[in-house]
Amino acid sequence: MQRYVTEEASASAGQVIDQVVETIILSPASAAHGGELTLELAPSLAAGVGDGLEQLSAHPYDGAEQSVGTFIAHAALIGAYRDTGISDPALVRSFEQNLTHGLQRLYALQQLDGGWAWWGNGTSQPYLTAYVVQGLLEARRTGYDVDAATLDRAVRYLEATLAADGIAATQAPLRIARGGSADARSYVLFVLAEAGRADRGRAVVLFNERNNLGIYGRAYLLMTLHTIGNEDQRVKTLIAELMAAAHLTTAEAHWEEAQIDYWTMGSNLRSTALALQALVRTDPANFLVPNAVRYLMNQRQIGWRNTHEKAIAILALAEYIRNSGDLSAGYRYRAVLGSQLLADGAVNPDNLRTLVRHHVDLAQVGSGALPLSIERTVGESGRGRLYYSLRLRSFTPAAQVGALDRGISIARQYVAVDSATLSPTGTLIDTAEVGQIVQVRLTISSEAELRFLTIDDPLPAGLEALDSSLRTSGAAGRNPQLESSDDPWPAWWYLDRSEVRDGRTALFASYLPRGTYTFTYLARAAVPGSFQAAPSRAYQTYAPEVFGRSAGAVFTILAP
Repeated sequence: MQRYVTEEASASAGQVIDQVVETIILSPASAAHGGELTLELAPSLAAGVGDGLEQLSAHPYDGAEQSVGTFIAHAALIGAYRDTGISDPALVRSFEQNLTHGLQRLYALQQLDGGWAWWGNGTSQPYLTAYVVQGLLEARRTGYDVDAATLDRAVRYLEATLAADGIAATQAPLRIARGGSADARSYVLFVLAEAGRADRGRAVVLFNERNNLGIYGRAYLLMTLHTIGNEDQRVKTLIAELMAAAHLTTAEAHWEEAQIDYWTMGSNLRSTALALQALVRTDPANFLVPNAVRYLMNQRQIGWRNTHEKAIAILALAEYIRNSGDLSAGYRYRAVLGSQLLADGAVNPDNLRTLVRHHVDLAQVGSGALPLSIERTVGESGRGRLYYSLRLRSFTPAAQVGALDRGISIARQYVAVDSATLSPTGTLIDTAEVGQIVQVRLTISSEAELRFLTIDDPLPAGLEALDSSLRTSGAAGRNPQLESSDDPWPAWWYLDRSEVRDGRTALFASYLPRGTYTFTYLARAAVPGSFQAAPSRAYQTYAPEVFGRSAGAVFTILAP
């Protein structure tokens, strides 16, 4: 059942050595609309990483990047388990289900030149194509068949792109080059090396020009040179430079890019994962390795932000699991909220991959400040790590939610449509009769250019979006439209894809210049009643901290 509410959430996370005490502050409003406190205990790294796989599989949209994400991390984790002598039939079943769907989707999306675009149309993108190839290689390494012709065409596309210097930045007015950087070139060289087609000459040239590389480009180059072999001095130099660039705290280490490369789905968390992966491969005893693992796990508890970030983090952590002894833990744990016992148990090799979750209904707790104590007592083996996360969620009825601008402004209106011409009249409405057509109008504004924008608009339950791909839509089922009053180029140039789903419509744009845009589509009033509409959301898919939401609404549909 769909709840017509908007969630407000806060989170905390960490690692328990002996004891940790958190203070939970609950307001009277937290319980008024059905709030919840969730405690999650991950008795090992493997348990936390496995939970990340569930999040990847549940992603609602199905472009090339998401299709790879559904199985690439599964394959890496299965390989790590297999190398440490552990069998996980449930993980294998999940992997096989996701692999079948993901591969078929990728085969269908491959372009004639051998590459992939972000969706089914558009220009092939070198960075994305390299990511798809990496996914196909991980699946094949796990022992599953991958279409050899598909993989060969993709590898040849990457080699041709390098030969033509096709990853060099350009200034195309309508489609700024995706992955136009030395860092992207480093990634392509890494993937080619993984495919057995290493290019020592270009890797050495890139090493000599490494001042142009960010953290993730250096990490990929380090792994490439390590794979090529006989490059000990260059490998040592890159290790030293990664170590010098690390940001250290008492127990954690992470890396920050001087400039985030959003065109390649970049983030500081992804760069940290890649630096970790590179060190695990080339210098596994490095003191930064466990510190970087703690950072990634603490960030996972708070929330890895998107499918690409999750997949890259899991790839790095899977390589660490092979060497860490994380799968031979033994200790006891206990968690108490106020005077209420939430969890008490023991960790051993039989259950260390099982997450422990406890949900607390805020209506049963009341308001005020409550201490939460989590204890870890060393068992016979004295090994293992306990990771925890806290999520405090409260809910507000959708109609009561106000608009919010965190870099993107989005407003939603419902517009009457002339029944004779099926053209919008411009009159704003919140009521319609069954059978009438309504235009949904979303106005999106940003003072900065946006990359990989997703717009998600939930419909009131009584409205049904018209899908122009269906014969039953008739003349009214025109395609969703994107228009701009600021940009000299037609706005539809920027529209990569739109999807009409049951109860919602989504829009995707890889690049949107700063300005104001209007997104419109049609819906039919189908069921009488008064219905809440959850807020519309607009966010950068790979930098979701830049987002906006509309106000909630109520829409009434009258019987004829």
